[in-house]
Amino acid sequence: MDLIINSNTCVGSEIYSKLSTQYTSPLIGTLIPNDYEYIKFIKNFKRILDYPINITFIPKNDTIFEKQTHNKYYNHIQIQTPYPIIQVGSVDIHCIHEKDANTTLEKFKRRVERTKNIIKAKNYNILNILVFTEIITQVDDYQQIIKKINLE
Repeated sequence: MDLIINSNTCVGSEIYSKLSTQYTSPLIGTLIPNDYEYIKFIKNFKRILDYPINITFIPKNDTIFEKQTHNKYYNHIQIQTPYPIIQVGSVDIHCIHEKDANTTLEKFKRRVERTKNIIKAKNYNILNILVFTEIITQVDDYQQIIKKINLE
């Protein structure tokens, strides 16, 4: 049985590392700083894998993340900006550990295909992990918010 771990932070890759298993999610070493986009991604996961994939170095403007941190990019001493950002539908996936757009896009597409093949085999579980969330800090009943987020 394969385990697909979707996390809005690098936690997923840490879990794969502890399990000593191959990455079976496209969200490895990535950050989805907008909780609402992450929830949209996981609620629509199987369909979103077929969406067109674009790459840029320019994050969206005026996001909750930017308002909270006063920065469009994730700011950490070990992270070099600008870094590549994968765009799938309306979701921005910050590839904070990458530098080269072509390599980043290639890795992401390869992992998407691996994930799609696992889903076709119908022998998998999906673990979705939401960490460092603005929803929990801003909203008392975050489960209601999650239920209300519309799919694309």
